Amino acid sequence: MSENIHDKGYKRILSKKENFLDLLKCFVHEKWVESIQIDNIQLIDKEFILKDFLERKADIIYRCKQDGNEIIFYLLLELQSTVDFTMPFRLLSYMTELMKREFLDTPAELRERADFRLPAILPIVIHNGTHQWNVVQSFSEYQNGFQMFGNHIVDFKYILLNVNSFDDSELFEIKNLISIVFALDKKSDANRLIRTFERTVKIFSSLSLEAQIDLTDWLKDVLIKKYPGRNKEVSYLVQLFSEGEGDNMTYAIERLFDEIEEKGMEKGMEKGMAMIIERMLRKGKSAEEISDDTGMPLDQVISLKQRLTQNN
Repeated sequence: MSENIHDKGYKRILSKKENFLDLLKCFVHEKWVESIQIDNIQLIDKEFILKDFLERKADIIYRCKQDGNEIIFYLLLELQSTVDFTMPFRLLSYMTELMKREFLDTPAELRERADFRLPAILPIVIHNGTHQWNVVQSFSEYQNGFQMFGNHIVDFKYILLNVNSFDDSELFEIKNLISIVFALDKKSDANRLIRTFERTVKIFSSLSLEAQIDLTDWLKDVLIKKYPGRNKEVSYLVQLFSEGEGDNMTYAIERLFDEIEEKGMEKGMEKGMAMIIERMLRKGKSAEEISDDTGMPLDQVISLKQRLTQNN
């Protein structure tokens, strides 16, 4: 999986340990999650590439100290539409490489002691594709005849977070950056995306300023990737979103999906953009600056500006 804007958007958010901890606390329903504290986790700032896997990069790795134990969280972002049935072996390869590095980075006098132990490695896969995830989750099932050998063969089970499987009500009840990102990243038609944006606007102000900025940046990057060639429409939608113009976002989303007639589209664009331009004019911005900020053609901005001036 080559790195792209979508990957970077998730990486940027999940490389902040506050967001990573929210991911664990809200979506990994295991007893051991409850005792993890933010001061005990640390992002490992290194990546490695396995040439046998087409230079697919290890994504996000955290180290955690809990109750005197060393734990490594290995987070793999599977942000592509297709399902990769080699996932169990890919994970084994990455995990083995991590163990090898941990072993070799430990002084010989320590790793040869009877009480030496490697850190536990917990693999987590985030998948946002629309296809059903029907890949086996335990490595034992990736091996022929695994039923015969019990615990005598290599085994682990990765944690799967399938974005499209989460319920919208659950996501908006959580009300943090990760849950909102998952809600916005789910497969949508125009109607669902409108409802999702409207619900997001209502809780946007309750997020921290840093989370608001991260969400806005993620949204623009990901929508541009999802809807190539619609940069102007995406810029307009994100502008409305950041301004909290929930009512007018309906027009922008319909334009994004190209599901209304051109006349109605122009009317909706004008109505929503007029509100933004009026606000920008009051701040002393020029027509050129407004055009740059909103993505709206300069001649349309000037026309709307003149109309607003005449009405006033």
